[in-house]
Amino acid sequence: MKRLHHCLSNSLDDSVPVSSEWFADIVNYCPSTTEGLTEGEIALVHRTQTNWLVGAMTALFMLQTACSTMMRDARVPPPAQARHCEGSEFVTSTHMATLPIPLVAFFTPRVTLNAPDSGVALNKCGGKQQVNRKVEANYALCAPTIFLSTIITLGIAGVCPANVSYEADVVD
Repeated sequence: MKRLHHCLSNSLDDSVPVSSEWFADIVNYCPSTTEGLTEGEIALVHRTQTNWLVGAMTALFMLQTACSTMMRDARVPPPAQARHCEGSEFVTSTHMATLPIPLVAFFTPRVTLNAPDSGVALNKCGGKQQVNRKVEANYALCAPTIFLSTIITLGIAGVCPANVSYEADVVD
């Protein structure tokens, strides 16, 4: 089967519809790897390769859209005496139901506690003046963890971890 995967990936692209002509082309192009296989088995291998590509592209898209810029200053030349400060940390926020009754809590509004704050992140840099500030939060881990924690607590609470990265040019 591994040789059939390699042969299929080199012979046809995913835009080719599966038909009798397609099966005949594959048998002619890959005679040693298709020996003893039915048309359905070859089509299954071809469709499986397509599904992996779609899944990988979807995962990449979801990871990229999970980023949120919390603060971004216009870029200016930093003063001569400025030092660059940057870092990142994980911040966990909690989403609590306003009516904490199991199962009923799924349908009530939520309150967010310990939400990531750009001011708290930039305070780690210190200094009297900060220019070229940028704070971003990556919520890629939030979707699975908030789903699982909300299900486990029967809708009462959900936990959302975020990776907050910050940078600034600081004048002391």
